[in-house]
Amino acid sequence: GGSSYVAFDPSGKFAYVTNQNVNTISAYTINATTGMLASAGADVATGSTPITATVDPSGKFVYVANYGGGTVSAYTINSTTGALVSAGPEVAAGAEAWGITVDPSGKFAYVARINSNVERLSGFINDLLMLSQIESHNLVLALRPVRLQDMVGDLLAAYGKAGEIRGVRI
Repeated sequence: GGSSYVAFDPSGKFAYVTNQNVNTISAYTINATTGMLASAGADVATGSTPITATVDPSGKFVYVANYGGGTVSAYTINSTTGALVSAGPEVAAGAEAWGITVDPSGKFAYVARINSNVERLSGFINDLLMLSQIESHNLVLALRPVRLQDMVGDLLAAYGKAGEIRGVRI
C-alpha cells in the first residue's frame, strides 16, 4: 500500500511501516534469528498520507507524521505483541508534516515540515546566487529613494515576531 518508512522499537522486536497510499500503519514482529517480519495484527488507520514514523525511546509509543493532513497520529504499543492502538485524536502539526522524531528523554516530539525547509533552502540558494553575482561584479544595483518608515515597517513585519520570541523589544 505505498509503504514509505520503517521505524524500529528500541528492543528490536517490532517494526512499524507507514503506508501512504492507504493511510495506515502496519505493525510487524521481527524474528530475532532470521530477521523476517511477521504481521502483528491488522493495519491501523492514520491521518492523510502518513510519511514517517518514530518510536519513542521507551518503546511505548509510535508517532506518525501525516503529510497530507499536516497532523501527527500517536499510538500505544502492546509490549507483548507489538500491535498498535490509537492513543487519541490526531494533533495538528502544520502544513506538510514530513518527518518526526522524539528526543532521547521521550518528553518532546519534533516535526519537520517540508514546505518550511524548502523555503529556507530556496532563500539559501538565492543568497548564494547573489553572492556569486557580487563576486563576479555582475550585480546591478538600482538605486532609488525609499521611505524609511515603510522600510522599518517591512522589517518589523518580517522579523518582529522572531525578536519577541527571543526577548528583543523593538
